[in-house]
Amino acid sequence: MFSTDYLINIPVSLILVYLLYRIFNSCLSIRSQIWARLSFSAVLFLMTSPIVLPGELTGSLGILALLTAAVFLFFTDRPIVKTAVILIVYPLWVSFSYLSYNIGYVIWMYCFRQNMTETGEMLLMLCCALLKIPFLVLVERLAGKWLASGEVSFSSRIWAVISLTCLASLLGIITLIYQVGSTSTFVIWPACIACILTSVGICYICDLISRSVRRAMEGDMLRTQQAYYEDLKREQEEVRGLRHDMMNHLSVIQSLLGQNETAQAQSYLKSLTREFSAPLRVFCENDTVNALLNAKYRQAEEKGIECSFMMELPQDAGMDMVRLCSLMANTLDNAIEGSERVVEKQRRLITLKGRCGGGYFSYSIENRAVAGEVLREKGRFVTAKKDSRFHGHGLRIISDIAEELGGTVDISFSGDIFSVTALIPAGKA
Repeated sequence: MFSTDYLINIPVSLILVYLLYRIFNSCLSIRSQIWARLSFSAVLFLMTSPIVLPGELTGSLGILALLTAAVFLFFTDRPIVKTAVILIVYPLWVSFSYLSYNIGYVIWMYCFRQNMTETGEMLLMLCCALLKIPFLVLVERLAGKWLASGEVSFSSRIWAVISLTCLASLLGIITLIYQVGSTSTFVIWPACIACILTSVGICYICDLISRSVRRAMEGDMLRTQQAYYEDLKREQEEVRGLRHDMMNHLSVIQSLLGQNETAQAQSYLKSLTREFSAPLRVFCENDTVNALLNAKYRQAEEKGIECSFMMELPQDAGMDMVRLCSLMANTLDNAIEGSERVVEKQRRLITLKGRCGGGYFSYSIENRAVAGEVLREKGRFVTAKKDSRFHGHGLRIISDIAEELGGTVDISFSGDIFSVTALIPAGKA
């Protein structure tokens, strides 16, 4: 499977192992155990020089199988994410390995007419191997920028599309390598370059999609915070207006106390306390989530919906707050919309609970809904309303966000109670 002259390039191979390790570690989350890291490094050592020869697939496919097994064993990400990363990185590596090896072969055959000294052949092989170092440095920089595991988080459907696209590119280059003749190996060079550009393009598209999704979510958060701060501003203006009457209030209290009307003075003070108290609620320590819950609480209150929010979430929760707030906002919007359609206002109720503990954040929300408005089809809940094309997308979004956060979500509808429960690792940013 490997060239016997490969041992000469051990120092170069160790550098390549380091770079390949950084590439995979920037895209995926490797297990913390030292044995996992050392074992994966050993697999990468074998991967540094796959023999990609015309008409021969044992080396390239054998290394692919070994790499796939190692990534699935030593990394903790979702299987679809690991598959996508393998199919992005490996075609890059196979294509460039073929190019670097074949460039040396073409030079040896056509420039030196197969007439080189042993030392010359070793130097030529070493130069071709050295070409891989700047290439992997570039790939490592791009992967760290465009495929960072903490920044890129897609649903399984998007990862599946990425995997299929890269798989098509890999199958194409493998097929060409298998079919090309030994005397015209250079004809595959454009296909190798196209394969490399495809993988790089996919990485760039991942970055664009991720930034677009994050900007949309951050926009939702900013609008929620803006509504919260507008409430705060309005309440402060009300307080400032009341302060103009403070002297009159104090005069009344002073007069009541002067007449020994203590009970009336206390009653007057209580009414003033209620009037001056800002109705801003503190649901949790996290400012962003607190702003969101205040805005949704006020929105529900305006629609005559009773709310019970119990949230235990610290300021530094160790989670992606943009996606977490998007998950909460979507569930609350669905709950408010569903509760609003309940005719009897006294039955409108939303109950929300959230708590961090044991390395997880548990979140549940329940609301009363109109019986028969939600149906279960093929394991999924869908709306039963006539204008279904405008509804029902929120549940899919909620499931996708929970999946992106590395958690699970359960959606149920029993009687007139609709509930969503999510369990999310608290430490996955």
